Amino acid sequence: MFGPRLVAWPLVLSVTMTSGVSSYAQYPTRVIQIIAPVPPGGNVDLLARAIAPSMSEILGQPVIVVNKTGASGNLGAEFVAKAAPDGYTLLLTGSFIAIGASFYKNLDYDVRRDFTKIARLVSSPNLIVVSGTSPFKSIAELVAFARANPGKLNFASIGVGTSIHLCGELFKLRTAVDIVHIPYRAYPDAITSVIRGDTQLICDSLPVSLANIGAGKTRPLAIADRVRSPALPDVPTLAEVGVPGIEIRAWFGVAGPAGLPATITERLQQVIGEAMKSPGFVKMITTMAMDPGFQTSAEFTEYFNSEIDKWAAIIKAANVKPDQ
Repeated sequence: MFGPRLVAWPLVLSVTMTSGVSSYAQYPTRVIQIIAPVPPGGNVDLLARAIAPSMSEILGQPVIVVNKTGASGNLGAEFVAKAAPDGYTLLLTGSFIAIGASFYKNLDYDVRRDFTKIARLVSSPNLIVVSGTSPFKSIAELVAFARANPGKLNFASIGVGTSIHLCGELFKLRTAVDIVHIPYRAYPDAITSVIRGDTQLICDSLPVSLANIGAGKTRPLAIADRVRSPALPDVPTLAEVGVPGIEIRAWFGVAGPAGLPATITERLQQVIGEAMKSPGFVKMITTMAMDPGFQTSAEFTEYFNSEIDKWAAIIKAANVKPDQ
């Protein structure tokens, strides 16, 4: 009487498990959307649109970019965090999401817990930039003046809590100088203020700095990284000029909702690695002066968490709050 039931249970279980594995093995069967949580035209959007065509070609399904903007990238990130973990909704994430983990106190998602980190793509360093007509020719001159004239110098940013702002705050901490933060709403306003001399420096992103540096409108004093940049080989690192402990890189990668099946994560990781070798993507990051820095899911997860910890420590040390 009980024999058939004892035999039937593992058969049912086997069919169910086989069906589940088969459904993952068939991934993808429809459109995949990459959420860019910022407006069109910026680095996040451009990178998403550069990687999507090659991913689509490799996967055999459309990969589209959807801009879901608002709340400094948090709306788009929340959308992905709460999406089904099926591999059809991905996030083009970056250091700004890692910063938000400790900067914003009332997020409706947990940056560390609610995402599957799939692969890191690229990164680029920040650098200390002054006006092309600035009297400061070196970090030593800048720091000496700032120490002799506390509160007389201003540094620009594109908003409180951005990597550009926090890089400036870390520079103040490491050099023990009093420089006033002046936030602007948009990058053109911030860099124009430096060029005109309304503010005296900015901890700028390398890719967007190059045009102004090339035109002589701004002057780079030092790179906020462990090594010099191939794009500006004559510009020393901050450590080289006596200011160690400032390594600020803007980085970007792809994530999905937490609970993404390992088979899908591994497939996407592989596809992203292949797509990064495509001529279109290589041309894009070369134009943007970004460094390729592919990381596997495991490597990216470890790196992502370390970045959350790093930014949390900077925010706490500088006592930075969203309402500043």
